[in-house]
Amino acid sequence: LPAQVPLFYSRTTGGGQLTNPLFLLLPPILSGIFLLINLVLAKFIESDFLKRALVLGAALSSIIASITVIRIIFLIS
Repeated sequence: LPAQVPLFYSRTTGGGQLTNPLFLLLPPILSGIFLLINLVLAKFIESDFLKRALVLGAALSSIIASITVIRIIFLIS
């Protein structure tokens, strides 16, 4: 990977979007933490609908974060 990779697409075009390649681990790690928190919360909720919504929403965010990082890697390589 190059020394700088694009990650922060909400910033203006240029150096503001670039970051160290180690920061590519940030989206999957944060979504994994979000998934774990939602799994713990789902154990304490009695409603089956809310349990499924929490788990599926967190799982979907993890998948989307992983796909985003993979697409960034393919974009720069």
